[in-house]
Amino acid sequence: MESYQFKKLRTLLIESYNAILYYQELFSSLGFNPVNKFKRLSDLSKLPILNIEFVKKNKDLFISKNYIKNLILFKTSRSTGVPFKILVHPD
Repeated sequence: MESYQFKKLRTLLIESYNAILYYQELFSSLGFNPVNKFKRLSDLSKLPILNIEFVKKNKDLFISKNYIKNLILFKTSRSTGVPFKILVHPD
């Protein structure tokens, strides 16, 4: 099971690196290429924790070039009562 999860996570990191500007810039600045630098789960510790405020201020950096068409606006009230808006693909 752990091997399966690792492979899925590695695939997600590679897809994110290839399609999302934020991850391209972040991984490049850290010298972290998920194809050849992600060998074990502990390698995740090389990546900073992403916070919601950064995402809110930099939404455009998180739009995948693979899903740019047909995006819809999704809103949540969050437990803080402050709405969070994000573009999502229907799939």
